[in-house]
Amino acid sequence: KAPRIQLKSICDFLGEEFDESMLEYHKEARGFLPQDSIQFHTSSVRPPDVAKIESWREEMSGADLAIFEEIAGGVLQELGYPLASANNGPRMKWSVRASKMKYALINRW
Repeated sequence: KAPRIQLKSICDFLGEEFDESMLEYHKEARGFLPQDSIQFHTSSVRPPDVAKIESWREEMSGADLAIFEEIAGGVLQELGYPLASANNGPRMKWSVRASKMKYALINRW
């Protein structure tokens, strides 16, 4: 969860050399973003925030989560990510199950 360690790992995977300035993107970002779009890219002008790691799990709607896991579930599992639907966790409510069924039926026909 440490940005430096994670970024070094990503660079190693990609065969790229890690540079400390990669973690300081936010210092220059304002100069590259149109002023009227900064409101839509607030994370681009701030340093990495470890509190946002996996925040999508709480922010994504149950229906969107179901659809996402239906599409990407196999790859997520291969990469070691837990699926909300795998253990019918608290986010896997009836509405989510219904959304998965609806999604599967729509794509089937």
